[in-house]
Amino acid sequence: MHTYYKSATVDENVHHVEVFCDTGDVATGGGYEATGANISINRPLPVGPNGTIPSGWQAGTPATVAAPPGTATITAFVVCNAH
Repeated sequence: MHTYYKSATVDENVHHVEVFCDTGDVATGGGYEATGANISINRPLPVGPNGTIPSGWQAGTPATVAAPPGTATITAFVVCNAH
């Protein structure tokens, strides 16, 4: 088993950011780092019933944060296991 992580960042009128494992790999965890945004979404993707196998991570807010470029950022991280 090989474990790795990926990240993605958004800014300028941010809403949410999604980051996914490589095709066929499984997300074992994730998280976020935010500046100037109140995070209320911090969850594995896809969202589904118990037993859904996660392949990514999503972090964000329910509404777009209107902010000048670079003043509000959200970075999402996903930890993945390669099969």
